[in-house]
Parts: sequence; C-alpha cells; structure tokens
Amino acid sequence: MDAKRVGVGRVVIGLTNEETLVLSDLLHRWERDGTQSGLAFEDQAEQRVIWDLTALLEPVTDGAFSADYLSSVTRARDALRDSTE
Repeated sequence: MDAKRVGVGRVVIGLTNEETLVLSDLLHRWERDGTQSGLAFEDQAEQRVIWDLTALLEPVTDGAFSADYLSSVTRARDALRDSTE
C-alpha cells in the first residue's frame, strides 16, 4: 500500500489485489450493518465516503462476484495478516 499527493487537494492510494479485496469487504460490511453493529457515524459525510469508496472498489475487486468469494477473502486476509512468529 502506498499513498502520494497529486496536485492540490488530491491523494492517490495504491493497493494490492489482496488489500483491495479485504478493504472492499470491510467497507461493504460497514455500509451494510454499520449502525446495527455499533459503528456510529458522527456526520453523514463519513457515511458518504464509505458509500463512495465501496462503489469505487467494487468493479476493481478481484473475485467480488465469484462463487468462492469467501475463500478469496480468507486467502487475502491470510496473506496480509501479521506473522505471529
């Protein structure tokens, strides 16, 4: 993952396929059940950012609509998780 400023008021974030899949899954869960699970937005603008980012990531998320979506997310999480050794 990397981030850089590009011009005035813009930031570009680069993600690996695994990072994109894990982030997309997390954002989708927040969007789906955020208020029910205790995730409270302090302002509607925060919810708007979640919605917009989810929509941006959806078409570029490998495996987002595949039959083995859950296994893809599990593999991506495993690849990104900190080593316990």
